Amino acid sequence: MELSVSPGPESLAAAVAGAMREVQAPAATRPELERRLRAALETFWASPLGRRTASAVRAWREAPVLLDVGGTEIRAQIDLVFERSDGRWELLDYKSGAPSPEQAAEAARPYELQLGLYALAASRWLRAPIERWSVYFMGSAATAEHIVTEADLARTEASARRALEGMAARRFDKADAAVCAACDFALLCHTTSR
Repeated sequence: MELSVSPGPESLAAAVAGAMREVQAPAATRPELERRLRAALETFWASPLGRRTASAVRAWREAPVLLDVGGTEIRAQIDLVFERSDGRWELLDYKSGAPSPEQAAEAARPYELQLGLYALAASRWLRAPIERWSVYFMGSAATAEHIVTEADLARTEASARRALEGMAARRFDKADAAVCAACDFALLCHTTSR
């Protein structure tokens, strides 16, 4: 998605070509993969979120940010942050999942802290509030959107502080067993035995 900068045919062709250079796929499957990539991009750009993105005044893709929370640096990379023509800022995170449109908000719930930290970092970096964050699920073209408030940012920062203090004291909140099973860092918190 980061290679697709506009809905125009040249941009779509360049994004698909760029993505295909990064993929190691058998020659026989490449045409179908290209067709699916192009269709996914076209679907995004035709969506309300895609249309807002296309009309952006300014946009940063894969924007690196650094956020200080209680003396701890949090480094992240925002998939897309953009300024609309009305001067308001949005950020967008792409996920590969495929929830139905009705399930998108629930599927985005595990990413609320991540998106909150992105909004906090971007608002400080831009010196302007982030009005909205969106999660776009590429597998189903479903979107979850959230209007960002000052209270959201305060809760996000407080939650991050608690989590960082817990990590420093080697206290870790228990996560869902399925999450722990897939986590590369489960050995650090001793929630599973691998």
